[in-house]
Amino acid sequence: MRIIVDGVTPEDLDYVADRLDPKAQAVYDRLGINPREALTQALQFSQIRALVAVEDNGDMEVLGLFGWWDIGYLWFAATPALYEHWRAMVKLGRQVIHSLVTMRGGLHMYIDSRNPEDIRLAEWLGFKPVESFELGDGLAYTTYARST
Repeated sequence: MRIIVDGVTPEDLDYVADRLDPKAQAVYDRLGINPREALTQALQFSQIRALVAVEDNGDMEVLGLFGWWDIGYLWFAATPALYEHWRAMVKLGRQVIHSLVTMRGGLHMYIDSRNPEDIRLAEWLGFKPVESFELGDGLAYTTYARST
């Protein structure tokens, strides 16, 4: 199995928007946000953007899209396939996070407080909780940060 990190095409964006992790889709629905439009804007503002996929015996599965804004904000839009290949993603994630923190001096991201898997992953990648806040209709989020 190998991990593929590649540029993002409009087709990639459509593929991920149509197959978002159900938890993420529920947040978009609750806030009345169109995921395709949100991902399009996130990609436009990102200085670094990539499609992440795994290839195994000639079959490719898209894990999601990620991007980084030069203000230090990191985002990732996952498909359910991410949870099937989480070990490969964590290995890649550590390398990417280390490079970005070294380049930028620090990163931050917002995590839905109802997602223990995302919180564990962020903490395993070296992020620490900074502050909690509510977004929209009572959705609890926590800002996580990592510095050099």
